[in-house]
Amino acid sequence: MSDKEYRNNLVALSKSSYEIVANEPDIRKWRVTNAEGNTLGVVDDLIIDKQLHKVRYIVLDLHGKPLNLISRKVLIPIGISQFDDMDDVVILPTITLEHLATIPSYTGSIKWNEERKIRRLFSAPDPNKHVDYDDQYEDDHFYDDEQFNDSNYYNRGRKHRYAE
Repeated sequence: MSDKEYRNNLVALSKSSYEIVANEPDIRKWRVTNAEGNTLGVVDDLIIDKQLHKVRYIVLDLHGKPLNLISRKVLIPIGISQFDDMDDVVILPTITLEHLATIPSYTGSIKWNEERKIRRLFSAPDPNKHVDYDDQYEDDHFYDDEQFNDSNYYNRGRKHRYAE
């Protein structure tokens, strides 16, 4: 798969004709925290796979200064997040400062090599340990990993605004 073909499957929700599914919250502009409740930034956008109609990434507008990091936009795989729609917060329970420091900046386009780096960062047990996933996964199965499973996002740890 060429970079050109690949990038054409992923699009920012805000630049598409797609809409959020009925009865699901639009998390754009929600605050993003880690497991300890520290604010990491806000959700700037969502990246969707327009061929499969699935959310693949959150575009996190990282507020780096309080974390001693560079402020920038980064892609976070959707499957590692959970949300609290009572308080309009996206929680990244397993994210570390090492992840945030080494993840590539998102500039509006997504390159195949950047996505592979993101996959390695979130798949390896230790973010500083290199695991070569490039040889283990065919391009067609790149998103089979749990970190890209949008069902994790929609089904894990939700607090509903209208829960009884």
